[in-house]
Amino acid sequence: MQRSPDVFTRTTRLVAWVLVAALVLWLLYRLRFVLLLLVAAGWVAYAIAPLVHVFSGRKRQFRPLGIAFAYLTVIGALIIVGVVAVGPAVSDARRLATNLPEYAQHLQQWSTGAAAKYLALLPADTRPLFDQLVREASDRLRDLGQSLAQRTLAFVFSLSTLLGAGALALVISILLLTDTDYLKEAAFRLIPRAYHRDATALLEEMNGALSGLVRGQIVVGMAVGLTLWIGLGLLHVQYAALLATFTGIAQLVPDIGAVVGLIAGVTLAAFQGARAAVETAVLFLVVYQLAARVLGPWVFSRAVHMHSLIIILVTVSGAVLAGIVGALLAVPFAAVAKVLLDFAYRRLSPRFGLSSTPES
Repeated sequence: MQRSPDVFTRTTRLVAWVLVAALVLWLLYRLRFVLLLLVAAGWVAYAIAPLVHVFSGRKRQFRPLGIAFAYLTVIGALIIVGVVAVGPAVSDARRLATNLPEYAQHLQQWSTGAAAKYLALLPADTRPLFDQLVREASDRLRDLGQSLAQRTLAFVFSLSTLLGAGALALVISILLLTDTDYLKEAAFRLIPRAYHRDATALLEEMNGALSGLVRGQIVVGMAVGLTLWIGLGLLHVQYAALLATFTGIAQLVPDIGAVVGLIAGVTLAAFQGARAAVETAVLFLVVYQLAARVLGPWVFSRAVHMHSLIIILVTVSGAVLAGIVGALLAVPFAAVAKVLLDFAYRRLSPRFGLSSTPES
């Protein structure tokens, strides 16, 4: 009888925590744009942190100067990249938007011709139905081409909005790097002193996982994009700058981004002929293999390693729940979750007589 109040109290606390967690998730969903800005700012901060350490010599008094030099270096590099890559990519996007209706018409003519060849092989009573299906498919294909052209132009003209959000994320990342120590101290004030050692170790593991993941994605994306640009240019594939830029950015979504880039490249190259499509497919596969076998293990050495199947499932789940934002954030959240689970396993395993390492 004496334990009943304790059970009631624990149940009440559990229900309260569940309600608080649900409220927090609801607020995060309602403020998802703000959350995206914070995540983007954190992503930029993780990417620039090594330069800050280099310029400041890891000394606190020189940190503001190191941050200034680091951002000036990055902004200069972005200007160069914008002149060299973004300009041609935007030009390719406009040219593609202009040519999409023509491509749709060519595809419609090809499908009509192919359907006519197979129409003679069908029974006479089914030919009218098949012919109607072909006409409807051709009309939808033409409408799709016009719709894609309009959406491509809309995306090109909405770059100003993206640049504005990017500038805001850049400012937030500067504040994060400037006040890193203050934010860390404020967080530790909320944690009992007895758990400071565990919190420090956990924070270092999470920092190592996220920093390795972010920097690895940047290096792999830039390497893949640059290599594809050179390769597609040598193969005289149209829209080389656009395809290379799109595929490089798509590497931010592991595995699935590579598949999307491959499909886009082969589809556009197919309008130049079967040979161009095959050569483009071979180029993409070779570049992806080099990135996965040679560059990937080196740049992701500090990141949390997960099986490709888990990455795909996590990414698809994030895309289903929150669209492109969920797809971009899925793997970083999964990396943090893996660190938390590994940490909890190491702390709880001695109580159950298990090994101290999950791998064993």
